[in-house]
Amino acid sequence: MKLRGLMIVLMLLGVIASAEARPKYRIAVKRIEGKIYFIPQHRERIAGLAVPQWVDISNQPLKSENEAMNYIREARIIEDQLRQAQIIQYINIK
Repeated sequence: MKLRGLMIVLMLLGVIASAEARPKYRIAVKRIEGKIYFIPQHRERIAGLAVPQWVDISNQPLKSENEAMNYIREARIIEDQLRQAQIIQYINIK
């Protein structure tokens, strides 16, 4: 019985680990009227939906891949800064 419980826990950990391995950012490449456009996107949880959805970072399609990468770099920097701002630090007094 204990072995069965252990197997279930290990399987659940595997599912959680695989869910965390999914990319958070991507660049969608679309051809519109013969021209190639790049749309930087990130994965975001939306209220009312069980699965995270891909959401555009920029408000318009971009003409170069480098420009799209810059949007993603900026989004990562902002996300890191927000995460660091939420970290609580403690000073231990002896």
